[in-house]
Amino acid sequence: MWISSFVVTLPCQEEPAEAVLRALAAIPVFTLGERQGSRLPVVVEAPDGSTSRYWHEWVEQLPGVIQVEVAFVSFDESERLSELASSPR
Repeated sequence: MWISSFVVTLPCQEEPAEAVLRALAAIPVFTLGERQGSRLPVVVEAPDGSTSRYWHEWVEQLPGVIQVEVAFVSFDESERLSELASSPR
């Protein structure tokens, strides 16, 4: 499991900012934090790095999003080691 946190910079205008919030809230992999002005913390839970990157890029391309900064990334290395150990050689 990959857990990433982003800080999303929203537009200053309230209507486009609300549209971004609605879009993010509609996706189950996102947990939205408390908005601080134009900045919104978002946590993403993904099964792997590729999926985590997909969601980062998806948020970046969302209309109205000004910027997406990665604040934190964590992954369970033991899951990957277990997969490697159980795969046929």
